[in-house]
Amino acid sequence: MAARTVGILEIDGEWLSALLVRAGGDVVSVRSAAIIARPQDVDPSDAGGLAQWFSLAAEEAGFGRTPVLLVLPRRDVVLKRLITPGASDADLPGIVRLQMAKQLAVPGSGAAIDYLPEPAESNERSVLAGAMPSVRADMLKEVARRAGIRLAGLTLRCFATQPWTSAAEGLELIIQIGRGSTEFVLLERGRVQFARTVEWRRPDAGQEATEAAHRLSVEAKRMWMSYRLSHSGARLESIHVLGDDEAAKAAAAACAAALDLTTGSATYDHGVEWAEEIAPDIRACVGGLVRLVDVQDRIDFVFPRRAPDLHARKRQAVLLAILMLILVGGGGGWMAFSKLSSLRDEVTQAERRLADVEMQYRGLLLDKARLLHLRAWKAARPDWIAHLDALSRAMPSPADALLSSFRARMLQDTVQYTPADRGDAVAGEWIVPPSVSITLIGNGRSTEWMADVRRRLLELHHYTVSTSVADSGPSFDFRLLGTSWNPPADVLVPEQGANP
Repeated sequence: MAARTVGILEIDGEWLSALLVRAGGDVVSVRSAAIIARPQDVDPSDAGGLAQWFSLAAEEAGFGRTPVLLVLPRRDVVLKRLITPGASDADLPGIVRLQMAKQLAVPGSGAAIDYLPEPAESNERSVLAGAMPSVRADMLKEVARRAGIRLAGLTLRCFATQPWTSAAEGLELIIQIGRGSTEFVLLERGRVQFARTVEWRRPDAGQEATEAAHRLSVEAKRMWMSYRLSHSGARLESIHVLGDDEAAKAAAAACAAALDLTTGSATYDHGVEWAEEIAPDIRACVGGLVRLVDVQDRIDFVFPRRAPDLHARKRQAVLLAILMLILVGGGGGWMAFSKLSSLRDEVTQAERRLADVEMQYRGLLLDKARLLHLRAWKAARPDWIAHLDALSRAMPSPADALLSSFRARMLQDTVQYTPADRGDAVAGEWIVPPSVSITLIGNGRSTEWMADVRRRLLELHHYTVSTSVADSGPSFDFRLLGTSWNPPADVLVPEQGANP
């Protein structure tokens, strides 16, 4: 077997035991181990608080990204041996689920169930089944996820005792003394037959081991008597306590005496190598968990056993036929797909060229609009000399009037655009509306003369005439407004009548 490293994390009430195990062939070494008490402010039902507790233990043991096997005591699950006469491998999972669902206060869909089948010696098949509420199992998975732990499985502590079995006929009692509780496990031919958890802890330093061992022996006898009630022919052959300290030796002797056995042994697995920095008290509490890495036949609530897939061959045949169809007829499809991909690339390139041409066209339209605007603005050039000539010919002789000021200006210098019905976006009429203002200021001979001048200007039919002063004196201030840049060439100059 190839060497592998596995982390073991045991939840035992208020204590969390973590150890990092390296297993390969016949050599098993424990690299690190730690026992962490649950902080007082952590609620057992709070996944976030438990995740911090798990992270602390994983960090102490140096798990890193190593797969971790989560271990529970027997008291956390329902463990029951079932007899299934004539059950096939396909029917066995359903039968086990139906039977174990009756043991819980939740429906079968709300329970995490797994089973361990035993070799069939007759028509009757025996399985060891375990069940726990799926809410509890899901919460432990979520806690492990939040703590950054890669779960390799969720199993029971009692299966770590299976490598300790001997070839002797009859039952063997293995006692696992943990940090928070103790477990009685009955083995027969290397398989767990019964397990029970009792609230008995290893005595602390300075406490009397003999008195504590006596209390444990009472629990051992009570366990054996309850087991004998349903297994009248059961015979206990030996007792073994996992550990070599004074508490383990005293427990082995007291339990052997209570169960009428000659002796009980207390020792560690001598094939396990322990790192020197692991304290003896920690080794005494977690020593019974090490061999769990070698146990393949165990209940696992993360990866439970599934019913065999009876339709697998049919699906494989269908998938093979589909594969052949793809290989035979897929050539034409691949060529069509390749051609379609090429056409799509050409469309993409054409769209890019179209976008570039549109940008150039917009630039040309903008340049054209600027040119037309400039032309319209430059075309707005009033011929002030022509205006002055037309006005001077309409005015009387210099002997009758004297012009002191002539001012002229454009009233509109903004280019106006009127779009056309057809053509491009800038096609249309670009003009500056013709509008000129001319002011004539001077002095005349009389008031009657000024009225005659006003008449002459109006008879040009080119200007509107207004004045800003009263027509009561010889001075005049005429305001002329014209609606063309230049007066007509054939403007009719009125005849000058006799001046009063």
